Amino acid sequence: MDSADLLVEILMRIWNNVVLLVLLFCLAAIPILGLGIGLGYGLHAVIPGLDLNWAIVAGAVFSVGIWDMLMRFMTIAHGIEQDLREKDDEDEEQTQSDEPWVVIPRKSVPPGGERKKK
Repeated sequence: MDSADLLVEILMRIWNNVVLLVLLFCLAAIPILGLGIGLGYGLHAVIPGLDLNWAIVAGAVFSVGIWDMLMRFMTIAHGIEQDLREKDDEDEEQTQSDEPWVVIPRKSVPPGGERKKK
């Protein structure tokens, strides 16, 4: 491989990364802008004294805030799910090493196993 081929390969990798970033931006930005414009028209309909341009700006700000909160909640939910999965794995390891018998979780046993005395 000579230096010209290496340079072409490096430029192609850079071009591929740029195209990928532009596509990802378009996939994220177009729905957010559409939601912002829709919210802007909705705000203009609800508050007639609000100028349409400012209503669209407010709608765009709201849509970005909605998107940000959604991503934060999804990140938190993924972290909690991963923590619970790790805790379950640790509990399984403890029960397998400490107890030689089969452990049935309380969730799988139907209620009403004991009878009440009258």
